[in-house]
Amino acid sequence: MSELKLKYDKARKTDTAKQNEEKKSEPKDDIELYDSPSNARNLCLVLSDGKQVFFNYAYLISGEYFPNENNIRLAFTTHLILLKGHSLESLFDSLCNHEPKRLIVVAERYLEVGQNNEGLITEITVEKLGN
Repeated sequence: MSELKLKYDKARKTDTAKQNEEKKSEPKDDIELYDSPSNARNLCLVLSDGKQVFFNYAYLISGEYFPNENNIRLAFTTHLILLKGHSLESLFDSLCNHEPKRLIVVAERYLEVGQNNEGLITEITVEKLGN
């Protein structure tokens, strides 16, 4: 028997492994959750009408920042996202590092005159690619 197989069998026999197997085999509710959060990261977009949609960063193909147009274009495998706003360069850097979890649209009428609103999104457009 291989050394890896022996280590695997030994790990399965530990109390912790037995407890985890028991938890998985005893459904308590009609909704089953993972024991711990995963490392998968999603980007949730909250649109001006309150609709929310999320995209997994794993499917983000490219991003483009257009400072003169004050927008960011994100290409996912199935959708094209356009973020419009003010001072979006730091947001673009954060998106490059998969840091933002949720982006929320703020209506321009709530902007204060002369206020430095860094990274403020005023419009989000979601376009489905293909069919």
